[in-house]
Amino acid sequence: MIAEQTLYKKDTVSSEDTVGVAPFSLTLSGHGLKLNRARTHTLQVNVGLLCNQTCRHCHLNAGPARKENMGPEIVNQVVSYARRSQFKTIDITGGAPELNPHISRLIQEMSPLALRLMLRSNLSALNDGKRDHLFELLKSYRVIIVASFPSLNELQTDSQRGDGIFKVSIHALKKLNAIGYGHKGSGLILNLVSNPTGAFLPPAQVETEKRFRQVLKEKWGIVFNNLFNFANVPLGRYLRWLRKSGN
Repeated sequence: MIAEQTLYKKDTVSSEDTVGVAPFSLTLSGHGLKLNRARTHTLQVNVGLLCNQTCRHCHLNAGPARKENMGPEIVNQVVSYARRSQFKTIDITGGAPELNPHISRLIQEMSPLALRLMLRSNLSALNDGKRDHLFELLKSYRVIIVASFPSLNELQTDSQRGDGIFKVSIHALKKLNAIGYGHKGSGLILNLVSNPTGAFLPPAQVETEKRFRQVLKEKWGIVFNNLFNFANVPLGRYLRWLRKSGN
């Protein structure tokens, strides 16, 4: 707060009035902090806020009613930027990135520009019966899939993401396994993301991964590479739900 007030004062008053105001760097050092910017290795591309789900925990307020979706001109600019910047990882997200009409082209043009190309999927947009071509496209460009799968409990998942989402997601994971994703040695990486369905922090990641691996394999024959636990960000729709529910 001290640093913010200092910056605000320096930005809004004349140079004569800033005499004696400590520079931001001194404020940081006074608190034992350093801000040293290293080389940027990851480019995250948010293609829009259009999504087929209206998740309770979404801090972006993404959903079916959102119209913001990246157009061809911005796609050109993003690809051009990635080409001249030499990132190690390019991470494509949304909304549901599968719903962007230029997603296939974005994958094709981004693939040779980084060592790792990632797509964040809610699984239901990928497996809605209209985008089966994306499965083979993702495989051919060896795109790393980061798939949202919040819970092994069908009721919990559907309460967070919508009715029927759990079964659609299970089916999507089976289809990804069938083309090689998630199998050791295939080079086709399938990572799962689990996040709380309520107003609490996620459990220990190592134990959660063990449980997901065991249950998914035993019940549905599903395999995956890694699981990551995310905490929900108290912004947007999730913040409104926290306030409304007294949390």
